[in-house]
Amino acid sequence: MFVHARDAASQGNSKSITIKANDTDTIAVSTMPSLQELGLEKLWIEFGQGASAQWIPVHEVVSSIGPEKVGGILFFHAFTGCDVVSGFRHSVAKKPSRNSATVRKKLENFVVLMYDRYSAASCVNEARLDLFARKQRCNSTNQSCLEGAR
Repeated sequence: MFVHARDAASQGNSKSITIKANDTDTIAVSTMPSLQELGLEKLWIEFGQGASAQWIPVHEVVSSIGPEKVGGILFFHAFTGCDVVSGFRHSVAKKPSRNSATVRKKLENFVVLMYDRYSAASCVNEARLDLFARKQRCNSTNQSCLEGAR
């Protein structure tokens, strides 16, 4: 879809594009700046289905959150596994560096705190195991039970 949008924008065929597809919001936001460089002014995507469907003005979202956040949104989407949280995979940089182990450790600590901001776990797998064990002790999916287990 975005390849076609890029082609239309580069040909000058369109100043406004609408896309109707599921789960394209993150890609749309991260792609919009490069489409704007090609002359696209407005990008709309549909969010939701049926009566709850609405059109989101991606160009306005990009404008409001700014270039710095737009530049990082795709990385954090991939890093956190936003739609699939069964595992974490990340690459710190395109070229390995001497301090990449330090950076990876900081990222892992960040993820541990995303799972549980009070966690004392030192790695993601340890944090996941702790949360799983607490959930089993509570024998419930009730969040207040998990919070009370701290």
